[in-house]
Amino acid sequence: MLEYLPPRQAREITIDGFAVPKIEARETDNGTICHISLDGRFGATIRAEDAQQVLWLLANALAIGAGYSCHGENSRVSNPFKVRVTEVGSVEREAP
Repeated sequence: MLEYLPPRQAREITIDGFAVPKIEARETDNGTICHISLDGRFGATIRAEDAQQVLWLLANALAIGAGYSCHGENSRVSNPFKVRVTEVGSVEREAP
């Protein structure tokens, strides 16, 4: 669930109750257009009806880029040197 927090010129947002750092957004044109700002430096204008999907994807991309598994409740620090692997069986290859 996407929420717009209390008024400022642009607003911080939450997705499913978790704040999305470095992202601000605001709706214009009677709620039909959404202006998104990343880190106060990069911006995009999208249809408000697409905001949930775009901001969810952006929140997860930021979290993963920062070394976490995802954005939100199930987020944990990812460690590429601690990946558990289980052998299911051997695979025989045909001779060339």
